[in-house]
Amino acid sequence: EANSFQHEPYLKNQISKTGWKIVKVANTIASPQGVYSLKYKKLTDLPEGARVAIANDPSNGARGLMILALHGIIKLKDPSSVASTIADITDNPRKLRFVELD
Repeated sequence: EANSFQHEPYLKNQISKTGWKIVKVANTIASPQGVYSLKYKKLTDLPEGARVAIANDPSNGARGLMILALHGIIKLKDPSSVASTIADITDNPRKLRFVELD
């Protein structure tokens, strides 16, 4: 059997939670994740205390946090961890308020 609709962070998260004995055998398409705003043109425009929405599922929420860490907006305990959560934010200089959404 093959699964081509999930991404590798999801797979790693599921393997760590379930102990499945499955491995990645090939790369496939990946849906990109981005940062979107009707109000701000770039991440550096985010004001102190701004609300930032991220996905509430473990792998996509982590991907959102990783994007913010990559751009220096926040710091994470382990910036490469596909299991990062809001609790793993070690520095949030703009005091951003995170809202987890479905």
